[in-house]
Amino acid sequence: MLALFFIALSAYPSPNDSLKQELENKQGIAKLKVYDQLISYYIDHQKADSAALYARKSLALAEKLKIDTTIIKDYSYLFELSASPEEAKKLFNSALTYYAKHNDSIKGLIYFKYGDALLNYNQYIEAIDNYKNSLKYFSKDSLKAQVYLSIGYAYKNIGNLDSAITYYQKALKIVENKLHNIELTASLLNNIALVHKQLENYDIALEYFKQIIEKTGEIKDSIKRKNFQARTYLNMALVENLAGKHQEALQHSLKAKALFQSLKSEFIVYAFRNAALSYIDLHEYEKAIQYLDSVLNRAGENYRLIGNTYYLMAKAELEKAKDHKDINAYYKAINFGNKALDILKQTRSIYLENKTYGILYQAYAAVGNYKKAFEAAVNYIKTNEIIFNEEKTKAIQEMETKYQAEKKQQEIEKQRLIIEKQTVEVKRQRMQRNALIAIVFLMAALAYVAFRSYQQKKRDNMIIQQKNKELEQAYEEIRVQRDQLQEQKDKIQYLLTQLQDSIHYAERIQNAAMPAREMFDRWFDEYFIFFRPREIVSGDFYWAKLIRGRYLAFTVADCTGHGVPGAFVSMLGISLLNEITQRSEIITASQVLEEMRKAIKESLKQSHAFEDSKDGMDIAFCVYDKQTKQLQFAGANNPLYFIRNGELTVYQAVKNPVAIYIREKPFKTHYIDIQPGDTIYLSSDGFYDQPGGAEGKKYMRKRFKEFLLKIWNMPMNDQEKIFEQEFEQWKNGYKQIDDVCVMGVRFES
Repeated sequence: MLALFFIALSAYPSPNDSLKQELENKQGIAKLKVYDQLISYYIDHQKADSAALYARKSLALAEKLKIDTTIIKDYSYLFELSASPEEAKKLFNSALTYYAKHNDSIKGLIYFKYGDALLNYNQYIEAIDNYKNSLKYFSKDSLKAQVYLSIGYAYKNIGNLDSAITYYQKALKIVENKLHNIELTASLLNNIALVHKQLENYDIALEYFKQIIEKTGEIKDSIKRKNFQARTYLNMALVENLAGKHQEALQHSLKAKALFQSLKSEFIVYAFRNAALSYIDLHEYEKAIQYLDSVLNRAGENYRLIGNTYYLMAKAELEKAKDHKDINAYYKAINFGNKALDILKQTRSIYLENKTYGILYQAYAAVGNYKKAFEAAVNYIKTNEIIFNEEKTKAIQEMETKYQAEKKQQEIEKQRLIIEKQTVEVKRQRMQRNALIAIVFLMAALAYVAFRSYQQKKRDNMIIQQKNKELEQAYEEIRVQRDQLQEQKDKIQYLLTQLQDSIHYAERIQNAAMPAREMFDRWFDEYFIFFRPREIVSGDFYWAKLIRGRYLAFTVADCTGHGVPGAFVSMLGISLLNEITQRSEIITASQVLEEMRKAIKESLKQSHAFEDSKDGMDIAFCVYDKQTKQLQFAGANNPLYFIRNGELTVYQAVKNPVAIYIREKPFKTHYIDIQPGDTIYLSSDGFYDQPGGAEGKKYMRKRFKEFLLKIWNMPMNDQEKIFEQEFEQWKNGYKQIDDVCVMGVRFES
């Protein structure tokens, strides 16, 4: 996987001086191609600011040359690279203005690409609206099918599964009848089947899977055909096990196994696993264990699969013990259960942890070890509560999204009824006007016209009365729905309150983990800490510790993410700092960061596999020797700002996080002999990445350094207040986008 990644990178030139020179020498379409290479390069290297800069330059040139395909591509880049949904919306409005008088398909693509961007921000309702707007401009069947597929995906994410199926079916109809693409047909049938599985419509799901087997039989490429059919048989086996059709599930697992075996595919391991599930349900426990042994032999370093397999082995032994009154099987269940827990805790598979504790408390109780049974039961309850809280949070989000969607639909229906009533009223008035004109010109037919007018008016009044009645009925239905929605909203509010209480409790735990300000007062001559989490808990943290009465270690760190996920990583970081700095063999700042990188990779099971965690932290770490007056500094992405007599020096950090990275460089220690009055600053990137000012731009590092030079000589207590004032003034009404932490220290003032 890593080799492939480097091959992909090699397709793009490095943005060096020669490439910039080439960019200056290119004109027209050739220059656009270089821009596209640079944008792709910076996106691959996760440098969003640079990618956005070149996307804007490319857009300006493409608009000048009127090259629509490049303009659409550049807007798509900019939607994805936007710092916030608000910024993406500004770009969207700009694109619509530019294309106001252009052809319809271009405007449709703008709506479609903006819908994709809204999906990334989890704004599913707004995404659906934009997808539906794009349909007004599309005539090509291939584009319509893409839109229907995206709408189905959005509806699935807000829990509106019926609508998801409806739009998947619309896409399927186009693909089957007009595009005749077997592989895309099979993928759509699979999407529909999985939604029916989620709705527990198992028989319907199985019918769709059977259609996939039938249709993919027409694929001429034998490798593609076998892959499609093998994966479909796996899905069929899972659904049949849920439906209680264990014998059919076993047959389909064995068919998948034979196909994967002919392809020499590593996915055969899942066929063994599915077959074992069926054998357990069919009470053939020895065969189940045999197949699960085969899974372990093939699982490699797939720890999630290994944990799942040990859980199934424990389940098989427990069921065997119950069926055959076999005391040894209970002990085997305990052994496999504990092995499963060791792995499941590391892979954070809380659902299987819960089920494994359920097996263990039954097995321990059966062999008379009631202490262990009680411990397992307590852990079963704890994990069950965690699962409930996770499901509760997900349910709250889905209920809120549904509430907003239904509310919007009610408003649309209400407006429709009002418009219908107004239309009837206008029609009645028009008829009266025509009758009056007829009276002026056709006096001879007065009686006839008056009679017709009266009859028409009577019919119109009956229509109005009927519409009024329908409107009143609709209002009553809306009122009932409003009351129901209000009740749901109250439930949501109650659950949100509980959730917020839990997060506030987590905030107290996080604050307790960081050193108290009283300790900073004791250790530092003069200092300040400006700490502003974006949410209640923070991915940024500050830390300090006096080691062996001589060395004062202190740091500011910025963990991956913010809010609750960031706080989890920050707690790991604090724990590792406390542990690593106690070791006597650690004597330099860079050694601390190297040990932290090693520990984080081990703790989070990080590898270069695509799906593995890449969480970690950027950090500025210092150690001050109080006897020799020497300061050590080592940084991971975050530098040290050092000011002496009004002159600023920036000690650069190594461009690596404290975590797994593509090319890991060794961390470097800088040594600085401290003089009285020297002042240093450590900061996360939250302060200078904050958008604000008159144009909503980032604060930037350059402005940050200029600001330090203005205030460095002021008392440190005053500097904390000045930092807060500067931050608030710069935000200028914009939302805070990241956690912020800045520490200032003055030595021997």
